Amino acid sequence: MALQQRIPTVEAADVSPVQTSASPAIAALNFAASFHRDAEACRNARDRELLYENYRDKILAIDTFAANVAAAFLPFLRVAASRRDSDAGRWEDFNRLARRGKATRDRASQHLQHQSGVIAAWGLECFQHYGWQALPLPLLRQLHDLAVLMPRWDDVVNLLNSKMLARHELRVLRGKNNALRVGEHSAASKVQDSRSPVERADILAALEWARQKPPRLSRASNSRSRRWSSAGPPLRSLV
Repeated sequence: MALQQRIPTVEAADVSPVQTSASPAIAALNFAASFHRDAEACRNARDRELLYENYRDKILAIDTFAANVAAAFLPFLRVAASRRDSDAGRWEDFNRLARRGKATRDRASQHLQHQSGVIAAWGLECFQHYGWQALPLPLLRQLHDLAVLMPRWDDVVNLLNSKMLARHELRVLRGKNNALRVGEHSAASKVQDSRSPVERADILAALEWARQKPPRLSRASNSRSRRWSSAGPPLRSLV
């Protein structure tokens, strides 16, 4: 059978940083086929130059995406790294990729990394429900630190509710006017989304408490959480 001079083209799916595939090999071949198809459509040298720059940026985006996600997942996955000696090489590859992600300094990559980490711990529904995608980078990083230390949302609900109640009582019961009541956000607040009752001070107080690594929520935290009105605390477990 003679070789055909031109094989009929088959549409190949474009590979973007957020696209997943059952087989990385198939994704790579589709990506190569997409490049060939686009290169064939170029009309002049300038078209090819722009095409090469476009594919360069796509490849770099995939690489950056992988490094950022690896950095976000590392705290949750590292517990499995020491269990199977046969996978030591793969885990070292993963750790190297994660370290590269953590060293990334551009703000978009850091946002992606910390958002991914919070969502990996507490879930997308929780993250979107409280509008935390709008948090500034420093506070988002601290929320991620809290999620790493306390990955169970039910535990964080009790802790953050206790910190919010303490702040609320400073204003309502003790007359401390610079303490915000639950649901209030000042013009200078780092949290502006009305869906989130949590203030920066609550996240920092919870993070400080979690860094002490107690085995479970203290009785004081639980008893304070029970002092909410019959309407219930502002943060609840999402199902």
